[in-house]
Amino acid sequence: SGYENFPRATDAHWLGKWLVTPTYHQMHHELFTKHMGLYLNWWDRMFGTYSEEYAARFSDVTAHPSAKILAS
Repeated sequence: SGYENFPRATDAHWLGKWLVTPTYHQMHHELFTKHMGLYLNWWDRMFGTYSEEYAARFSDVTAHPSAKILAS
């Protein structure tokens, strides 16, 4: 849909940091070799396909409730 539906600070919660959010999935389409997880991202963390840019992107998107997650 192009919008993040998880609440702000989800990525800081012990469970939330392991979930694949719409922002995480969008980054998979943009980066091609990153974010391969379907529901949980532990495989990405284990095999080095987790992008360290995700946390900043998620924070930026959720700071503006109507912001789209698609790259400009």
